[in-house]
Amino acid sequence: MVLWSRQGEEMNCRLGVVASKRVGNSVARSRAKRRLRELFRTRRERISGEEDVILVARHSLLKASWSQLEADFEQVFSKAGRLQSPST
Repeated sequence: MVLWSRQGEEMNCRLGVVASKRVGNSVARSRAKRRLRELFRTRRERISGEEDVILVARHSLLKASWSQLEADFEQVFSKAGRLQSPST
């Protein structure tokens, strides 16, 4: 997965998900987008910043286990400096 950020006019963090035809047919693209949206939804409170987030799905996302996706998601957002540590 690839993460892009952009400054929006509104001061909230919104999500955009992109899956090109290289990911697969329409069923595969929809599944990839659903998986990315769910990852974002479950970690929304830990994502910092006011920029809009655009996630680009890759073909490997469909074959990855959920735990691999969680690790990749956290790595991408941490590398971008957007992920806060979980509150306990």
